[in-house]
Amino acid sequence: MPVELNIQSPVLLEAMSRLLERLPEVAGESLPDVATTLRNLAKGGSPVASGDFKGSWSDVQATEGGALSFENPTEYGPYLEYGLYPGVGPRTIEQGGQIYSRQAPGGILGPMMEDQTVLDDAINSLVNEIIRRMEATGIR
Repeated sequence: MPVELNIQSPVLLEAMSRLLERLPEVAGESLPDVATTLRNLAKGGSPVASGDFKGSWSDVQATEGGALSFENPTEYGPYLEYGLYPGVGPRTIEQGGQIYSRQAPGGILGPMMEDQTVLDDAINSLVNEIIRRMEATGIR
């Protein structure tokens, strides 16, 4: 007789149901940690001339719609992010028809969010944190 697992087993389905019921709540609790990590990566990738830009990143905050957000309100932030410098000089470089800081070619947030490694790490971090929190509450 073969060893078999019946996935329609009421016990298994009930356990899976309990796990899935808590998933949105636990994911919501875990997401701020991931957002803070992304903010710290943005800060770490910020150019340093005077240090004003690097030091001006806000903390992660929840928006009205429930999203998480962080920003850098400095006047020259758009120049760094979108390559809006007026010309190439000792601290700037032309890339893709735009002129960026040599320290942040392509911007800061854009390249970070296009980097598959950064995205994979953020997703893995979120999944691991969800698992850790669920195990801590006795849900397996």
